[in-house]
Amino acid sequence: MAANPEVGTAYYQRFDIGEAENQAEIVESNLDLVVNGENFEDVIKIQEFSVLEPEESDFKYYAPSVGLILEEEINEDGDKIFSSSLQEMADSESNAFINFLDAETTTTVDVSAVANSAFDNVGGFYQAIDTQGTAIDPVSGAEIAVGDAGYEIAAKSSSVGEFGVTTGETWELDAGFVYIPYLLADGADFLTGFAEANIDGLNHVQAVGEQNFGFEDLIGGGDNDFNDFIINVEGV
Repeated sequence: MAANPEVGTAYYQRFDIGEAENQAEIVESNLDLVVNGENFEDVIKIQEFSVLEPEESDFKYYAPSVGLILEEEINEDGDKIFSSSLQEMADSESNAFINFLDAETTTTVDVSAVANSAFDNVGGFYQAIDTQGTAIDPVSGAEIAVGDAGYEIAAKSSSVGEFGVTTGETWELDAGFVYIPYLLADGADFLTGFAEANIDGLNHVQAVGEQNFGFEDLIGGGDNDFNDFIINVEGV
């Protein structure tokens, strides 16, 4: 989550006038919930709605460093229906990179990307020195862990390439590094599979197939479909 989410904060999730005018608003914060037997603190509750369908309204509950944990829908009879959507952060993050730490030679890979979003997204990979995502400061050479000050700058400085939607590019990836996929959502917000590195404290990338990496490009988790921008890597 953002460091201090405020009740009343509202934003558009999608905006295409007359077609998709989806909005969200933080309606409660600092909640304590028990979901599937697990305790969660500092949970925020977000209402999702659209002026195009004013009769429909859903609520989602997000926990810090976990993401979406519970959804609440109102059926036609006005009854509340709850469903759990706990994200397995450890599993999704552990697979959301290319590990060449033990490789002995440079590897040639083909990279392509498709998009399912109105955003002008830019994807890429940066070099890390371990599977925890540790990056190297470009000036001092110091190791910077995920979540530490200066991490985004260090990660971007270690980028091996960026691209928008593309049918194919060929890259040479050096041995001895882990390659972390990242997204510049709408060309701006830096998002990765490490929740601590992201502006909202949520995971934004999952492995969606063999060497396919799917992104959720909306701050706050959006619809958690992880298909807004999908990178495919061949040759690994």
